[in-house]
Amino acid sequence: MSEFCSENIDKVDCNGNATVFAQFPGFGSCREKYMTIAPSQSAAAGFTPRDVFGVEGALVFRVDGGGNVTLFAALPGCLASDHNGITFDHFGTYGFDMIVTCREGSVFRVNGAGTATQIASIFPPGDGEIEGPAVVPTPFGPHGGEIWVADEANGAIHTVGLPPTYTVTQNVLSHPEAEGVYVIPNPPCTFCGNWAFALAQQQPPQFVWLYPISDFVGLGGNVILTSESQVDFADTSLVTFNGTQLC
Repeated sequence: MSEFCSENIDKVDCNGNATVFAQFPGFGSCREKYMTIAPSQSAAAGFTPRDVFGVEGALVFRVDGGGNVTLFAALPGCLASDHNGITFDHFGTYGFDMIVTCREGSVFRVNGAGTATQIASIFPPGDGEIEGPAVVPTPFGPHGGEIWVADEANGAIHTVGLPPTYTVTQNVLSHPEAEGVYVIPNPPCTFCGNWAFALAQQQPPQFVWLYPISDFVGLGGNVILTSESQVDFADTSLVTFNGTQLC
C-alpha cells in the first residue's frame, strides 16, 4: 500500500504490522499514488506476474519482488500530477495490458515493454476527474468487457469501449464522489485466511479496514464502486491483495 504524504510503499503482515517495502523517487508532496499487481494473465502481454506497479504523475514505476524500483513507463500528454489510476485487464479484451488513467480524462494501454498508447479521452480537461479504472467481466451487461472509470467530480461512472474503436460512453452509472471500480473475482480471493477486501483511510488516524470473505459469498463477478462521499477513504492505498489485483 502507498502512503499519502511520503514515497513509502508498505507491506502489511497478517497481524497488521506495516514495514516499508520500497520507495518511489517521488515529487516531495502529498498525493494519491494508485497501485496494482500484475496478475497471472498479464504474462501474455509481456509482464512478470506479481510485480507491483504504481502511478505517480505521468510516471509508472515497477517494483519487483525484492523491492527494487525502476521507471516502467511515461504517459505522453498526461497533465495531472495526482489521482491517476492504474489496473490490469484480467479478461483479455485489451490484450491483458495494463490500463492507466490520467485525471483530466486520458486513458492509456501499456504493454509489457512499457509502451504507453492513449486509446481514449473521456472528456476535455476541466470537465471532470477520472480515477480508479477496472476492466469488468465480459458478461457484465451492455458494457461488459469494457474499461470502467470513476469520475469523482461528476459523481459518475464512464466506460471506454472495446478495440479498435474505444468508444466512450459517459454517465453509465451515477455514484456520489466515485473513487474507484473493483471487480469481485469468482471465487473471491482471501488474505490471511479470512479477509477478501481492504480499504485504507487517507486522513489521520490512518487505519486499514478489512472486510471478511463472508461479505462476498455469491457475489463473484459483481462490481464494487467506492466513494468519498461519507468517509474519506483513499483508494490509492487500496491494499493490493484484493481480488481485482491478484486473481
